[in-house]
Amino acid sequence: MRRAARLLWWLAPAAATLAAYWDTLDLWFRADDFAWLGVARSCHSWRNLPELLFRPMAQGTIRPLSERAYFLALYHLFGPDPLPFRIVALAVQMAAVSALAAVVWRMTGSRWAGWLAAGLWIFSAGPANPLIWISAFNQVLLALSLLVSFWLWIRYCETGERRRLAAVWASFLIGFGVQEGNVVFPALALVYALLFAVRRWKAAAPLAAASVAYTVLHFAVAPKPSQGEYALFFDRDLAATLATYWGWAVGLARYPEYFAWPASGVAAAGVAALSTALLGLVLWSASRRHYAPVFFLAWFLITLAPVLPLKLHRSDYYLLTPTAGLAACLAALTAVAWERRRAAGIAMLALAGLQAAVHLPLIRTQIDWFAERSREIEKLVLGAESAYRKHGGKLVLLTGVSEALFHEAVYDRAFQVFGARVLLAPGGGPPGLENSGIPDWTEFVMPEAAARAAIRNQQAVAYDASRPKLLNVTRFFRTEVSSHWSQDTPWRVEPARPGFEQFLGEGWLETVKDLRWTSKSATAFLRGPQRAEQRLWLWVYCHSAHLAGGALPLRVKINGNILQELKISASDRVLTASLPLPSGVLGASRIAVQLETGRTAALPGMETPVGVAVRALEIR
Repeated sequence: MRRAARLLWWLAPAAATLAAYWDTLDLWFRADDFAWLGVARSCHSWRNLPELLFRPMAQGTIRPLSERAYFLALYHLFGPDPLPFRIVALAVQMAAVSALAAVVWRMTGSRWAGWLAAGLWIFSAGPANPLIWISAFNQVLLALSLLVSFWLWIRYCETGERRRLAAVWASFLIGFGVQEGNVVFPALALVYALLFAVRRWKAAAPLAAASVAYTVLHFAVAPKPSQGEYALFFDRDLAATLATYWGWAVGLARYPEYFAWPASGVAAAGVAALSTALLGLVLWSASRRHYAPVFFLAWFLITLAPVLPLKLHRSDYYLLTPTAGLAACLAALTAVAWERRRAAGIAMLALAGLQAAVHLPLIRTQIDWFAERSREIEKLVLGAESAYRKHGGKLVLLTGVSEALFHEAVYDRAFQVFGARVLLAPGGGPPGLENSGIPDWTEFVMPEAAARAAIRNQQAVAYDASRPKLLNVTRFFRTEVSSHWSQDTPWRVEPARPGFEQFLGEGWLETVKDLRWTSKSATAFLRGPQRAEQRLWLWVYCHSAHLAGGALPLRVKINGNILQELKISASDRVLTASLPLPSGVLGASRIAVQLETGRTAALPGMETPVGVAVRALEIR
């Protein structure tokens, strides 16, 4: 009977998590999910696996376990199916909730306090967004990693056994492969030791040294962007960012945004009242020498600290690990109050229940909102993929794509994940896309002259994405719309795509997916720059066989004159080059860009030796 009760204690938090977030299993991919799936799809051999696992990506991050391995393993096992990704994310969160319950039980001596902490975390501002968005799995795994490391630290502090400390180190070091937020663990360990096991505080010093070393190394090999939303700001706005996250964690601050009720001033007053009450209770418990609430409040602040400098990128998925501390703080306060007086315990339990009740409508709204958006993304991507297959692999041109769908599907190359060639028709994207500030928007829109040729030569089909179901409008585009498209030479040419043949000169060979091989020399025609600051951009690829004799020379000529000679030293991935243009081509209606490789290579399956493979040339 006792064993069954113990098993029930461990399973109850996990079961509650599953019940609360069961709906997330039905959600589809969005935004960055497609980019990571594309990375997984690009892994074709063990040879490029180390680079995919450890090369800095996504705003200078290196997360081999929580992003690279997660997407690589599940994609290659199950393909582009969201369900396995969501099952893993939900299972890890269930384990994290159980780990939090165990930590709180250990620190308070109360099983039901552990249950309460788990329940409050489940219904908090933390889990919803990371479980809704597959790309936020790194936050889920980080939470579990820190909780496991901290549990092991508690056991070491209680026993002083070296094997316990070794386990702490093993878990801690693995955490660096999960997410850079792992650097805060030594601070958590030190605060715990100072409050509960002062003799062990020195053991936290080597952990802190490891975090410092990791931070220095990380910034050396993967520096953070100096501008944009992921730039770091260490200024007075740190306090404002902390206040924003605290308001979200309390919950009331989100009500004016989600429900237009109550007024923002009323919500701010509610946050202030709850915050004052919580701080007063924490100080009261500390005065009674109950330090668990103090520690868990510190947990919230310490685990949130790494993202406070990101004042231009405030997101509620960063709250997952911090809200575990807030939930545990409320549970520990409830346990302390219950011990002192039953009435106080009941009052504290009511306050904790109120906190969970505040978040329930927010969680439901988030899930429902994304479920609707998820259906729209799935309709667009799978509908376009179906059209691509139906028409025998012809290029699909989409019109009527909304701004939301452009940013959450098209921009992250969702169609490539499913092997479909899809672009926006001229004018097929959201209004004002050309002036949106997105520098690479031309990569997603077919130039008018190329689209006109592809449609009229029956190399492409057109579909309207603004309908409940994608509608074939190819005939209308061929007879009506395409006649209004310009036939001028475009600023961007993609040699492997249909419709661009008229802008290619001599020297082009076989097409492989979105690349087209050149012979020793090949020519493409582009419209000249309209502004002096515009440059020539190239996307080129070479095989490892090209580098047998060292770096591959690639001479770029404009209208027969040498512009620059590049040295290609990396193979088996598309490289980007940006070159200044001579002033003499400014405003030209047509210029000839010639690519001349220093040597060719004979590749398996190719009839003749080849130079480089080209994805695109563009004046931008």
